[in-house]
Amino acid sequence: MNKVFGEKINNINYENEKRSLCSHFQYLKNKGMTVHNAKGHHFLPGDGIENGESHFDCIEREMLEETGYRAFIIC
Repeated sequence: MNKVFGEKINNINYENEKRSLCSHFQYLKNKGMTVHNAKGHHFLPGDGIENGESHFDCIEREMLEETGYRAFIIC
């Protein structure tokens, strides 16, 4: 599996960290949710996993922090 997203920029020190990204879809309307920042970029809610936190806990926390909505994990 290729884990590269985008292109590497010279003179930037990159670090690998475990992250969880979440995607919210309204199944009936087939719509997705992204966060829109001040620079005009769109991205999926998500960030680094805190110590002792599961991927699911991270998704729930990040969704609430970045969107104000509670996430419900269905799988």
